[in-house]
Amino acid sequence: MKSAIVKIMEDLHIIWIIAWKDIKDALTSKLALALLLTVGLMVLMPKLLPLIIDPPFTSVVVYDANTSKLLSMMEESDDFDVRTARSIEEVEDKIGDFGFGLGPEVGLVVPDDFDQALEAGEELEVEGYLSWTNRNKASKLLSSIEGGISELLGEPVTIDLVDHYVYPELTSSLVLGITTTSSLSVVILMGILLVPNLIFDEKQTRTMDALLVSPANIGQVVLGKVLAGWFYMILTAGVVFLVNWTSVVHWGHAILFTVCSGLFSIALGLVLGSFFEAQQEVTGWMSAILVILLGAVLVGMMGLEMPSWIQSSISWVPSVTLSDILRASFSGNPSIPQLGEKLASLFGITLLLYGVVIWKIRRSDR
Repeated sequence: MKSAIVKIMEDLHIIWIIAWKDIKDALTSKLALALLLTVGLMVLMPKLLPLIIDPPFTSVVVYDANTSKLLSMMEESDDFDVRTARSIEEVEDKIGDFGFGLGPEVGLVVPDDFDQALEAGEELEVEGYLSWTNRNKASKLLSSIEGGISELLGEPVTIDLVDHYVYPELTSSLVLGITTTSSLSVVILMGILLVPNLIFDEKQTRTMDALLVSPANIGQVVLGKVLAGWFYMILTAGVVFLVNWTSVVHWGHAILFTVCSGLFSIALGLVLGSFFEAQQEVTGWMSAILVILLGAVLVGMMGLEMPSWIQSSISWVPSVTLSDILRASFSGNPSIPQLGEKLASLFGITLLLYGVVIWKIRRSDR
């Protein structure tokens, strides 16, 4: 029993030595830092748009069944950009669609008896709806709108926000789609750009040959590469969710996305690094892989009319499954059709890729 534990500790020590060397090599080459900077810029872009486009008015969605005095005064005011809705459900849809910082962030539902209450001098109250993403600035937003409305009417108005947070739907939000696609892109890029480079450097310096004749076996070499890749994958996912942390509704799905996307993208990177000798040789394959993986996501997101068998096939592409999981982490409805079967398919493809890597390295050792 003791000897078995010692053997496990020795194996782990060898794996860690290989991984730590790769982590340092990536930092030394500055490729990892460049990729992490690219990651930050890509995931920050949707967040920077509201800062670039900062209108001098407050954008709101209003449902007013009786077209009250409040609605007409807000439409005439320069302080508000009013978008009307035909139902409470439409208010929720519009707020959820633009819950990541663009467009109307607050919805208002005016009571049917608002004008009567205003004429009678009664307490005035409207229902408020706010995107989940903006919950941390609810007080500031509502206070600003309450002040603006009260100034228009000459009477104090209260906005009731009790349990009226709105979540984006899985398939409806444009900005959610942009956020999901950009985040998935950077994770895949990290895998297929950084991980192969770790292997290319060792091939050029003949370090891989030394590893294969060292006490390290094939499995330990692969696990060392995987561990080094995971170090940077966790950093990448950390940047993605640090930028979007206020938008995350289900952290369990966020963790599931991190694990699945890390395993898959690292496997892709290892395959590319094993079959090619230099970064320049693999550029065309990288482009083709990105077009297929991200193209499948975009086709599904845009809802293009295609034959049913193509649509069915696209839904099983690993990147589409990863995109669904990431979207669900930002959505109020976390249920994903056929998630169990899609995860099984994703893990099956990922294990197949790792098997190909071990086979290829073993052949190189002969």
